[in-house]
Amino acid sequence: MAVEDRTYTICRACSAFNPPELSACHRCSEPLKQYVRQFDRTAVQLEGAVLDPRGGQQQEIEIQNIGFGGLMFRSDRPYAEESLVRLKVEIDSESFVVDAEIRHVQEDLRGYSVGVEFVTSSPPFIFKVQELLKAAGASEADYEEASSWES
Repeated sequence: MAVEDRTYTICRACSAFNPPELSACHRCSEPLKQYVRQFDRTAVQLEGAVLDPRGGQQQEIEIQNIGFGGLMFRSDRPYAEESLVRLKVEIDSESFVVDAEIRHVQEDLRGYSVGVEFVTSSPPFIFKVQELLKAAGASEADYEEASSWES
């Protein structure tokens, strides 16, 4: 597993990823707003699901990367940016439910890559994510920041 650490700007009009120095999207020329990821993420292959409001499974998803602040998953359907979703995340045969806000959606030939920021999560979930990041060699600064959430 490799640790990702990127800064990029996502176009709200067309979902294109842009270098941070651009002020307009390279694809559609719309003005850009800077989005900076605060935590490292590590590449993973985890199963999960988007849950419906009553807790039942709405759609199975494949989680591609995860960190203390959020994750990215593959989907065969689009999601609206800034909408809230409830996710079931499977890590080491344990299921965790987390609430998240959709931060960006990018369409490609295989469907959609959906990036989310966690809104709520539990200490056991954060500990599992920490184990994944440690195994991948994420920075110690991330662990210090995450441990401050537990207080």
